[in-house]
Amino acid sequence: MRTRIPLVHLAALEEDRQADLPAGPYADRYTQMLEEVYGLPPEPRPEPVELTHPVRRAGLPLHTVRVLAAVSVLGLAAAMVLQVWAQPSLVPGLEEALGPGLEGADQRVTIETQRNVHLTVRVDGVVVHDRETAGSFKKTFEGRDEVSVSVPATEAVKVWYNGDKIVPLGRRSTPRTLRFVDDESGT
Repeated sequence: MRTRIPLVHLAALEEDRQADLPAGPYADRYTQMLEEVYGLPPEPRPEPVELTHPVRRAGLPLHTVRVLAAVSVLGLAAAMVLQVWAQPSLVPGLEEALGPGLEGADQRVTIETQRNVHLTVRVDGVVVHDRETAGSFKKTFEGRDEVSVSVPATEAVKVWYNGDKIVPLGRRSTPRTLRFVDDESGT
């Protein structure tokens, strides 16, 4: 086989089945190769046509891309607002602007993490925080009867109870749950 044209394509050329030939320059090259093998004069081929107008590429219209970009920006802004709303301590002064916490809350525990750490906080028996915190996380939790803080190691956090710094006793590298209980209630 001197042409190195696959038999399937040779049959398509002989039977003039252009749809069965590969796309692009292959069909033209196959024809040229056959002309060379059989010593036929080359057929005149049309010159490539230069386009005077730019080729329009398939894709989304520009206005659709702009709308998608605007929706993405709004979604990002909404996610940022929700993050700040969920953790008002991220914005200095926002907690005070939102108003007081629980009425009659006399258990105020402030936690500051010094590295990424999983922190679980229960206020009056309800889990209010249960996730990995960033190294610069600082938040105050208020409760009426009890605030408990569970950490994998107390060496990773600083704790203040009603404004006083607390230094837990014992090994600081083991998981701990620190409980702050209202001792002034009549119950």
